[in-house]
Amino acid sequence: MTLDYQAYAVLLVETGDFSTYAQFCRTTAARYAGETNGEAAGRILKSCLLRPRDAESIAALQPLAKTTEGAFAQSLNKSWAAIPVSLWRYRCGDYRGAAELALPKESQSDTSSATATNCAILAMALFHQGKIEGARDNVARARKIVDAGFARRLDIGNNIQGYWFDWVFARILLREAEALIEADPKK
Repeated sequence: MTLDYQAYAVLLVETGDFSTYAQFCRTTAARYAGETNGEAAGRILKSCLLRPRDAESIAALQPLAKTTEGAFAQSLNKSWAAIPVSLWRYRCGDYRGAAELALPKESQSDTSSATATNCAILAMALFHQGKIEGARDNVARARKIVDAGFARRLDIGNNIQGYWFDWVFARILLREAEALIEADPKK
């Protein structure tokens, strides 16, 4: 069921329905605050972090973040599990922590939306640390992966390369990273 929530959140943001998205995040965070399944908590957390959050929203997401971070330590698939935790840390202003978690491993595939998403988060975190070249390099890598992913037919997808909503999720965060870095007056 949490996959459906994730897909819905992506559609709301992609279509620009930000007021419904904000309402979705409030009700979903409250509904899942007691979730003990780390994977489910992570899906809900990242769905609610697709856009920057205010202090009240961050506070409401704390229980989900705690469950997700606990599950991350036990996860076998670090590239996917890193996404909600690194995005959480990024949205909370822990740019160093976000970068450490989002840093794609050498073995990560450049055909996976997880790699593209991690690169976009890493780019934003590096930018806030003043590491502009690293940020640009990661935006370029994410852009290459996302462009290739959308060039293929985005059918249902799979849990290796990502489902269609994982690709849209990656593209949304990539746009945010590009806007952040392009807005830099020191370019």
